[in-house]
Amino acid sequence: MKAVYTLEDLRAGLPVNEAGQELCLAVVGNPVEHSKSPQLHQAALEQAGVAGFYGRLHLEAGELAQAFALGRSLGMLGMNVTVPHKHEAMAACDRLDESAEFLGAVNTVCFTPEGLVGYNTDGGGLSLAVAEAFSQSLNDFEVTILGAGGGAGAAVAAQCAIEGVKSLHLVNRSMDKLAILQQHLSVLPVEAAADVDISNHSFADTDLPEVLAKSSLIINATSLGLNSDDALPCDLASIDASNQCYYDMVYQPDLTPWLQQAQSRGAKIADGLTMLLHQGALAFKLFTHKQPDIELMRRSLYTK
Repeated sequence: MKAVYTLEDLRAGLPVNEAGQELCLAVVGNPVEHSKSPQLHQAALEQAGVAGFYGRLHLEAGELAQAFALGRSLGMLGMNVTVPHKHEAMAACDRLDESAEFLGAVNTVCFTPEGLVGYNTDGGGLSLAVAEAFSQSLNDFEVTILGAGGGAGAAVAAQCAIEGVKSLHLVNRSMDKLAILQQHLSVLPVEAAADVDISNHSFADTDLPEVLAKSSLIINATSLGLNSDDALPCDLASIDASNQCYYDMVYQPDLTPWLQQAQSRGAKIADGLTMLLHQGALAFKLFTHKQPDIELMRRSLYTK
């Protein structure tokens, strides 16, 4: 079994692993070789008695729609979608679930006889992860999201609005993306979202340290931290974080330098593995119509 497959592999037919199982589910992204989704889902597939294996699929921009079409025609159940393809996935779907429409991106695509159905389990996954990590509901927090203009960041922002957080601070390099996101959040047909106070900030804003200092939950939705030589999403050296919670959606390495800094400042911290676990369990049920054993998935995910 290859560590990573490509569109060319799908064009040649369904890949088969050493056990003679055909590819039935995959995570698509670029890069994707770091993804732990296969180990998260494989044990659940086996326990549920679903034939096939879960793999990784590296796709370039513009290849997603063809990969979906090939996967569906070959009998795959669906695909999970990670960066940078979540908006492209949304455009490629025949129908969007309410979760994808509200959160503005797709991370789960089910291949059905009627076509491609897009969902978003990122928001629900984050909500469950925050509750597990910090023993508080998302709506208990004043939230800052770093990298809110990206697919995952925008989805998390929408989830925060839907759940009615105390206030929501959106931080991004591109202010144009934040303006579009804020417009989307302002028309969400959810009563709780109407009362959320939303502010937009760039990483260069001089008042960003003040915004961070008054937030009770800070979420890194950027990709900074995936590589060992990445810069920090933001510097926390001047912040007393003793009453704050920090959630890093990056989950490799296990503890990013940003989380290490937050912890050294007294914060409660959690990495993206808990979100991966919960959004994966939600996606698995959509793919298979079977309720997974989440503790089995957790043990598989945390196995080194």
